[in-house]
Amino acid sequence: MPSLDWLTARPLAHRGLHDASAGVIENTASAFAAAIAGGYHSTPFDVLGMHSLAAGKEPAIAIRAFQPQALMVAVVRDGQEHPMERIHPDGLFEAVFRGEESFFRYRLLITLPGEAGVPGQSYEIEDPYRYPAVLTDFDLHLF
Repeated sequence: MPSLDWLTARPLAHRGLHDASAGVIENTASAFAAAIAGGYHSTPFDVLGMHSLAAGKEPAIAIRAFQPQALMVAVVRDGQEHPMERIHPDGLFEAVFRGEESFFRYRLLITLPGEAGVPGQSYEIEDPYRYPAVLTDFDLHLF
């Protein structure tokens, strides 16, 4: 039988990281962030991109992006920039739009670090996680 070491050589998290010794339970925001930043979250579409959420009693839309090279990231919506908060030191960013219920078009404005810690070059991109996953559950079961 061939060796299956490749299955255990790298952490893999279905929904997030589980580290009982550090008090990180699998289905928490910090676990999802650690799994995305570490590159072992098995379903990044569940975390990145645009998602509905409840912020207290009001509806909200959250947009998350993983941009490890960025100093700052902003959501560009209808020509206006909305800064994202860095929620993980390795480059996971989030912006929450309170009171929003409907998804909307947006782009990401990435600002790279410049010299002496000041902002450097900026560029705008499409967020690949803005679009739905291409493979369905049916497609996945074929693998």
